[in-house]
Amino acid sequence: MTGWASWLPYRTVDDVPRVLGPVDRNRALIEMVGTGGFEDTPALARWSETAEAQPILREFLIAAMTPPPSELHQVDLDLAKGEMADQDTLAADIEARFGR
Repeated sequence: MTGWASWLPYRTVDDVPRVLGPVDRNRALIEMVGTGGFEDTPALARWSETAEAQPILREFLIAAMTPPPSELHQVDLDLAKGEMADQDTLAADIEARFGR
């Protein structure tokens, strides 16, 4: 694997563990913050240690392994808009429940 996700220790998506350890959890948090939809806050760190966070964090690691579309016409703008709205909702929920 080269490029965008060369730092991930997994060869395929199937190799990403279902339950992430501290290192993978931190890598996933880096990916989350890197999207611009989440702030690097104590609330995000506290949330990441919960069981409910595991599948979401895993999906962020898997997304890091997936190459971006090579052509602009391959980008599904409606799907991207929905994903951004979902991220905004999740970020607000995390801050409300785990903040301060």
